[in-house]
Amino acid sequence: MLDLGNPLVYGETKIVKNQPLLLLQNGKQYPFHYRGFYAMENLPGILSATSSWEGFDSVRDENRFKQLCARMQEVEKRIE
Repeated sequence: MLDLGNPLVYGETKIVKNQPLLLLQNGKQYPFHYRGFYAMENLPGILSATSSWEGFDSVRDENRFKQLCARMQEVEKRIE
């Protein structure tokens, strides 16, 4: 099992080494196909995408979500 990094961001989710699988803390496995777009540096794009990321639709209008997106955009501007 390979950690994804910061547990505050990814929880206890792991990648199964040499297999395209994500393993959740509850033992469930899901297919995973890494395609660069999902890299952490693209998180602002993922959170602001209007298609393919419908899982965020229920929180898009919440202040915490909007604040997080704004903070990430600020960081992104400083990096460029």
